[in-house]
Amino acid sequence: MDAFLLKQKLTEKDIVNIINDLGGELRQDVEEALIFDSITYCLDASNHKAKLYYYKKTQRFVEYHLEMNAVDIYEVVKEAKRLQGYKYNFTDCIKFVCNATGIDYDSTELQSKSGSFINSNLSRFTAKNNKIELKIYDNKILNKFENWYHQDWIDDNISIETMDKYNIKYYEFGNQIIIPCFNVYNQLIGIRARNLDPNASAKYIPYKDLDWRNGDNGWYKFNVGTTFYGLEHTAQSIRKFKKVIICESEKSVLQGDTYFGDNNIIVGMYGSAMTKRKRDIILELGVEEVVIAIDFDYEEESYSDKELYEPETDWERYEKKVYKIADMFKGWCKVSVIIDYHPRHKKDCATDYGKRDFLKLYKNRLEITDEV
Repeated sequence: MDAFLLKQKLTEKDIVNIINDLGGELRQDVEEALIFDSITYCLDASNHKAKLYYYKKTQRFVEYHLEMNAVDIYEVVKEAKRLQGYKYNFTDCIKFVCNATGIDYDSTELQSKSGSFINSNLSRFTAKNNKIELKIYDNKILNKFENWYHQDWIDDNISIETMDKYNIKYYEFGNQIIIPCFNVYNQLIGIRARNLDPNASAKYIPYKDLDWRNGDNGWYKFNVGTTFYGLEHTAQSIRKFKKVIICESEKSVLQGDTYFGDNNIIVGMYGSAMTKRKRDIILELGVEEVVIAIDFDYEEESYSDKELYEPETDWERYEKKVYKIADMFKGWCKVSVIIDYHPRHKKDCATDYGKRDFLKLYKNRLEITDEV
């Protein structure tokens, strides 16, 4: 069952039936919205004013008794069932929607059948972030860079074949590895640069062209909160294996491609921030497990040597980052984390250590429930 296609198929009558099965009723039908009992706010919603709004145009819900974040039908089902004492995961929510609307969960009509469908599905997310559209750049800009593969990345377990596949280039003037970023249609949405100068202010920055007629005042930047790096190559494998490994950098994705080829399930966040938009992209792929593999931003002594204890150690900051990502997926699917308690260097990632060591760390990953 394809969750996104199912959601798009739902009529207003279907929405009413779903809310009814959750114990709520339609109270008003106005031009822009259906207004229901507040079943995601209180178990006995009849004691409160009806403030669960379903906006017809966006197919999103807002519960105005709570913080005003728009959610979809699956999140409404999950929260209503939580109040009733049930713990529903993402698949449970899909099945509930099917049962409430008389839709066959195993219907071939709602199965994704090809990579082209995956692309057309995910393009809704990668091309837009609400009303924010990603600009498409002319691929000709890439011709100005050299097809030269830096030895640093070869030494970091990234093959030339992978760099060629991902259109990795080199910019001699800036001493930068050039990382073109594409959407699922293989359209160029931005360019990132990996600074090789150890004194640079940041490792990864948007590429800036000296010709200001190109890009946005020369910057080939984009909203990194709307998509993942490598998704155009990994989406089919993620859907196939129902797992995704979430890393921070583009380099981790490239290492994963070198290790696993077309079976790679690693995506890069362009940093360490997980947004709801990104979360939804992952859930729409039908994953049953999210594996968090962010950089090890800590030194051994930050949590083992009491004499060096600080009010908030490197380890504690790392934990908070892991939990923040995990909390966005818990309840929807299994969440685990890859940890190396004694990393070779601060800010290493599990993919940095080669395929054999990565698989060992992956095998020993920890499921996140209440504690890492």
